Amino acid sequence: MDNTEFLNKKTDSSVQSLHLHQEIIEEEILPRLPVKSLLKFRCVSKSWRSMIGSKRFIKTHLKNSTNNQNYAQWKVIFNSREHGMIQCSMRSYLDEEGLNLSPIDNPPDDCLMITTDLVVGCCNGLVCVVNADEFCFFVLNAATRISIELPETDLIHHLQFTKLGFGWEEESGAYKVFVGVFYEDDDERLGKVYSSETNSWKTVEHGSLDWHCSLGKFARGRLHWVAVNGGHTYIESFDLKREVFETMELPCKLPKGDGICPWLWVIEGCLSVVCDDYGKGKRRVWIMKEYGVKESWVEEISKPSKKIRRCCEAFFYPESLVSPIPQENL
Repeated sequence: MDNTEFLNKKTDSSVQSLHLHQEIIEEEILPRLPVKSLLKFRCVSKSWRSMIGSKRFIKTHLKNSTNNQNYAQWKVIFNSREHGMIQCSMRSYLDEEGLNLSPIDNPPDDCLMITTDLVVGCCNGLVCVVNADEFCFFVLNAATRISIELPETDLIHHLQFTKLGFGWEEESGAYKVFVGVFYEDDDERLGKVYSSETNSWKTVEHGSLDWHCSLGKFARGRLHWVAVNGGHTYIESFDLKREVFETMELPCKLPKGDGICPWLWVIEGCLSVVCDDYGKGKRRVWIMKEYGVKESWVEEISKPSKKIRRCCEAFFYPESLVSPIPQENL
């Protein structure tokens, strides 16, 4: 019997009869349970509701979920042109037999638009979504079904995205959204960053002149994109704390060809480069074991692209109690 079944069957009085110390329940049992169970257990008592909603508990629960070796509380979310945003468990994703996909539950405020929403990124259990038609951004917790619409930007609609990204700034405890845009009329590029700490947008540098739209991968406090400038392919990063751009070299010189497609991934918290050769059906993967150290790039695996090509449009996140509403995380 797992922890969830145990607590579902036991009342407060039975727990007391087993002489379980409150400290064991609060620090060892409850923080290891899935979000769905914890939302139910908030009704047990006022003290449990207060404890489960505390900043300390939410942080501990997130740490346990993130470090879970069997990915029991991890989800994978996809951008699907046909079905909108869909998700599955990490276990289903890793299952060779196929995916058990399901739609994202729409929050009570009906913020999701099935055909026009695009997942920008995931972090700490939060999912950032942009509605391409209305040019508005949302951040939601898919497990608790709590969402918030971000303030409007002063960007006009007649533009193209060049870079999008979503991540977490650990020191301030704020999540941030980066938007890079390209104005076709006057060839102007502009960068904007939203911070939940101030609940506002501000103008920042745009980065490279590469205006090919891409979604940034979050790792080690930075957003990362594959950029191409003057025929040179490299990694461009945006430091969420200092809000500046930096560059780093790829692990090796990439082969040339129409079917060659390099992109970024995050494997166990480490920045990774994936190079697909769709013409030959091959894939090469490098992992940066020590962030920022070029010599730490290690080629790990090589698998047929047909089996894992879907990874390119997948976002991984642990279910959490983190609120997308800035004031609730202070």
